[in-house]
Amino acid sequence: MPEANKYFAHLPFRRTLTHLLEMKSIWVNFSVTMGTDVGQTTMFNEIAIAPIAFRIGRWTVLATVIHELAHSNGAAWGPDSKEAETATLACGLGRKSEQWLGDDPYTPYSPDLGG
Repeated sequence: MPEANKYFAHLPFRRTLTHLLEMKSIWVNFSVTMGTDVGQTTMFNEIAIAPIAFRIGRWTVLATVIHELAHSNGAAWGPDSKEAETATLACGLGRKSEQWLGDDPYTPYSPDLGG
């Protein structure tokens, strides 16, 4: 999606989503020990997806991978950062109106989720 590549190119490491998906150094794995988080990125190249994401459904898994790829591209961490979660909007996994109207439970984007 052109909008996704454009959004990712403006994150600190300036790589497009297409480039990140082609990188062989990023490892996505399943983690049974993550607790309540749905995903986690460590050292910018290891992404872990928790069982809860799979229980919620495939769109949540996809949104989690996108969110974590944004962190791999330098999106800030922390409860006040929305950069990584906004990447899911750029990928068409939510409605832009959710940013000001609140969460739509039928999309995997979560406007209240920090990074």
